[in-house]
Amino acid sequence: MTTSRTRRVADARRPELLGVVLSRRVTFPEPERVEPGRVASDWVRVPTSDAQRLLREVARLVADLPRDSSRDVVWTLGNSELLLHTGRLTLAVSAGLVTVGIPVECDQVDPTTIEVPLAVGTTKQVRGLFASTSDSPIGPPVVTGIWSDALAAFAYECLVTLAQHVAAQSGTDPSGRTLVPAAVAAERGLLLVKSMARNGA
Repeated sequence: MTTSRTRRVADARRPELLGVVLSRRVTFPEPERVEPGRVASDWVRVPTSDAQRLLREVARLVADLPRDSSRDVVWTLGNSELLLHTGRLTLAVSAGLVTVGIPVECDQVDPTTIEVPLAVGTTKQVRGLFASTSDSPIGPPVVTGIWSDALAAFAYECLVTLAQHVAAQSGTDPSGRTLVPAAVAAERGLLLVKSMARNGA
């Protein structure tokens, strides 16, 4: 819902973030003077479809893949290898929960998607940038038994990096520096980012 304190992305000025043109359903807080160390009044609201497209671009950055290269990456650990399709990541958002789906392949299992649930909190139970997850992602044990920690870390880094880019898009502090994320939260169908100004001059 758009209020007097938020603005929808208008057609004529729909921002392009990470090469993704955001839909009109994305809402940013109205510009305000956010003093150093202070948090913006309202949340940036990003529908799941926009957030998923941004996530796929962010995954390229997290995996350190050049823009014009393949979006696939191979992880190696000892004699084990895992192929990740970073360009096909999925995102599901419900109240307080963000689930990142990572399509993978290896010799021991047919192509599958590993789901990493990240509990991020809500606007009423704000957890900052802290997220908790289960002991193991959801997927075949032959994959999660080896790659559990790496998959969880990859999903979390993608989420935080996405929040960093969304916050930077949301405004600047009085010195002209882009805002940074103070918190991530989730509602059904919406990824939420609360921005803040950096500390210090």
